[in-house]
Amino acid sequence: MGTWLRVAACFAVLMCVPVASAAAAEVTATISVSGGPMSISADNVVLVPDGSTVGAYSQTSHWTATDARGTGGGWHLTISVDMITADGLAIGDQALEIQLLDGSVDVVAGNARPSSLVASPTPVPGTGSGSLRFLSAEAHQGMGTYDLHPEFNLTTPAGSSATSYSATLTVDIATGP
Repeated sequence: MGTWLRVAACFAVLMCVPVASAAAAEVTATISVSGGPMSISADNVVLVPDGSTVGAYSQTSHWTATDARGTGGGWHLTISVDMITADGLAIGDQALEIQLLDGSVDVVAGNARPSSLVASPTPVPGTGSGSLRFLSAEAHQGMGTYDLHPEFNLTTPAGSSATSYSATLTVDIATGP
């Protein structure tokens, strides 16, 4: 008997064998979405002479803000600075300014971009004087991750030399717009 006949005979036998069917089952599944934290990460701010005014320094920095809570509750960022010193001398807490243009806030992943509250150079208050609210996400906005590129200006006293200035910036993310 040829190969093709054997295959045909096997196929015919299989066609005659009843196939048991499994009973279909319904399963109810629950899917949960859990929110994550809010966070802010900030690179160090390194200022360089801007070339326009003696004692003026500026630099753009790179920071990332994330709201992974999934609540749509809104949030805001604040900033303050401790005493700015150089060579052991304090230069005052109104010497540092921040500016963040809306175009300097990039959506990495998320919905509507948060809004800047410092579209022009604004003094950063000293730590003991409170903090400056500089970015805000209204309710149902700012859910996701955003890259920020704030600009900083430092005005030093007349006659200051180019040297290292030291300060600690405190940046915080808080709930509510």
